[in-house]
Amino acid sequence: KTVRVIDYLEHIDTCLRPMCSHDKPPEVQALHNAEALLNHTTKPIYIGPVNIYQARKIIDMCTAVVGSKEKLRERPLLNFATCPISPLKLPEDQCDIVMEAASNGLGILVVGMAMAGGSSPVHLAGTLVLQNCELLSTLVLNQLTCKGSRFLYGSSTCPMDLRMATSTVGSPETAMISAAVARLARYYSLPCFVAGG
Repeated sequence: KTVRVIDYLEHIDTCLRPMCSHDKPPEVQALHNAEALLNHTTKPIYIGPVNIYQARKIIDMCTAVVGSKEKLRERPLLNFATCPISPLKLPEDQCDIVMEAASNGLGILVVGMAMAGGSSPVHLAGTLVLQNCELLSTLVLNQLTCKGSRFLYGSSTCPMDLRMATSTVGSPETAMISAAVARLARYYSLPCFVAGG
């Protein structure tokens, strides 16, 4: 129902999975999320497949919708989303998803999620350097897999509340980080995605 509402709203151009199917086992949640999205919106979709198994099954679903792998390349229905693990770790599952997306003509949204004072330096400049390294290394993997693949430079980076050990997504520092991420993306001539509170 939420996806149908998103599809109806004229000022929203894309659909990033708004909810997760927690009533399904984690091994197949992304498949149920993809089914809901593919059946209820005509807008470009962003979805995190979690692992290579789910990524390939989602590609199979998209192929069934459009008719063939070649048609999927001409009309990619969705983009995958994934996140590095700070500090400076690209997990195997993330690398597999990045390469699978590029190999099949799908875009990839890579969302840095460093937490200043937690998984990255407490000062914002150091956090931005760390996140930039994580995203650029993922971009290199993406482009080595298939030169010219679509890549979105993303961020959900924020500071950690050192007293409560929680992320402060709505803090002024998060807005400063997001603005800096947007400038970095512009510097690299990459499309940008920033999450906010």
